[in-house]
Amino acid sequence: MSKGSEIARLKQRIEREFQAMVDGLNGLSSGAARHQVINRRYAHIDSYLSRLEALVGKEASRAIVIQINNQVIEGKTQE
Repeated sequence: MSKGSEIARLKQRIEREFQAMVDGLNGLSSGAARHQVINRRYAHIDSYLSRLEALVGKEASRAIVIQINNQVIEGKTQE
């Protein structure tokens, strides 16, 4: 797998985790269940972040995650 395709794959996985977080939070009523969903999803994102860091460096990988967060969680697009 090429570096570019691995980066794209990790970005897709991060996006899916953020989207699953949003979907799970919208469908859950219990505070404890929400906390579990958030923790599990962030653990997955952290794992993908570590793998991205190895490919593009710490600053670039964090910028990618922030951008995806803004798109999915906050509904913002990059300007």
